[in-house]
Amino acid sequence: MQLVKIKSKNLILPLTFPQKIHKEKLEYFVCGEGYKRTRAFEILPDEIPDKWNVGNFLNVAKCGDKYGLEVAAYLADGLTAGIIAKQMARGAIRKWRAIKEIDPEFNDPVFFDAIKMEYTLSCFGVDVLDINGTDQALAKLDPDYNPENCTWRKNGKIRRHVSIKQYIAAKYGALYAQMLESLIKQNVK
Repeated sequence: MQLVKIKSKNLILPLTFPQKIHKEKLEYFVCGEGYKRTRAFEILPDEIPDKWNVGNFLNVAKCGDKYGLEVAAYLADGLTAGIIAKQMARGAIRKWRAIKEIDPEFNDPVFFDAIKMEYTLSCFGVDVLDINGTDQALAKLDPDYNPENCTWRKNGKIRRHVSIKQYIAAKYGALYAQMLESLIKQNVK
């Protein structure tokens, strides 16, 4: 899918409905502003996947980081209900930016999706890590991990008093634990 850049606003949008080019003018729609027309635009040489083929939120976040929230929201619409796509995309971009500071080559969509952002606050533009939601999502991925009792069964032995950070460090590695810690520290700011 082609992308179009509106020069006057430094805004990038996917060139799909409701955006259209008519008689050398771009007609585009921005939520909260309505329909606009401009001649000051350019079609970018880059292409993005269609929203039905984006695959996962890690890909949404990477595209959003490169092209902006409007492109990410369009892609997220293929993965979740349209009404919450923009909030989910914004949270995914925030997660990706924190993770790429630690590991720019990170490419684990399962772990990325297990990191949950607090939905209610995201509706107000505040994207913070949902530590309980992340804990529960990790427990669904690994039946040997029990966040309620802070236990983890490894090699037949039950380890007690295991924090989420300790679990991630042991199961996924120190780099993943560092990523989670970075997101937690951003919550405190």
